[in-house]
Amino acid sequence: MNPRQRRGVMMIGLALIGAIGVFFSVLSYVSEVESQVGDKVEALMLTSDVAQYAPIPAEAVESVEIPARWLPETAIRTIDELAGAVAAAPITKGTLLQSSTVIPAPTIAGGSRAVTILVDAETGVAGKITPGATVDVWATFDAESTGVGPRTKIVAQRVQVISVGVETQRNRQLSNGVVEPTDALPITFSANTDEIKALTFAESFAMEVRLALRPPADETLVAPDQRSYAETFSIPGAN
Repeated sequence: MNPRQRRGVMMIGLALIGAIGVFFSVLSYVSEVESQVGDKVEALMLTSDVAQYAPIPAEAVESVEIPARWLPETAIRTIDELAGAVAAAPITKGTLLQSSTVIPAPTIAGGSRAVTILVDAETGVAGKITPGATVDVWATFDAESTGVGPRTKIVAQRVQVISVGVETQRNRQLSNGVVEPTDALPITFSANTDEIKALTFAESFAMEVRLALRPPADETLVAPDQRSYAETFSIPGAN
């Protein structure tokens, strides 16, 4: 073997030693990463979009493995946890399902229907309205809507809240005609036919819709002659 061949063999040997060193370095790094990540656990992820208040079908969910240390405590782990649940808000494909993204399916008494209206966030007893709460709904209409001057009226009493949606934005026209964006909450009520008419009319034509939270077991009703308030400052002879 001539000197050139010996140098070639030495270079090959050094390359093999280097490759072995790199292999064990990578293996050590992978082991270290795995020890830091820890065991993997199963969670549920959506494979298609789900509309608000819609049930989450089993075919729209897939099981994925996620490192336990990175999995939120509120994550839904099994299909059984979705039984009788609906989406609390629109959920997009690829979302990891958590307890905050679903709510129990609304229960509606016989003769009632579920109706959803948008309520101004700042007038909806912010943070105090939860599913199961009982409220009165007041609405303020301008003179153009009533034809007799500004009025504040109670449009529904003792209606039950089924669910509270995610805050969104809508355009609202002020009394001076200016239209401005405002935060609103979709509130779903259990209501009868007359209440549904009143609630949807108020959402469409009232300048402001306000919720009044009632104490538990309070069954009192506002008397008919006390259910509206008339603005008297600009209406001569009004009472």
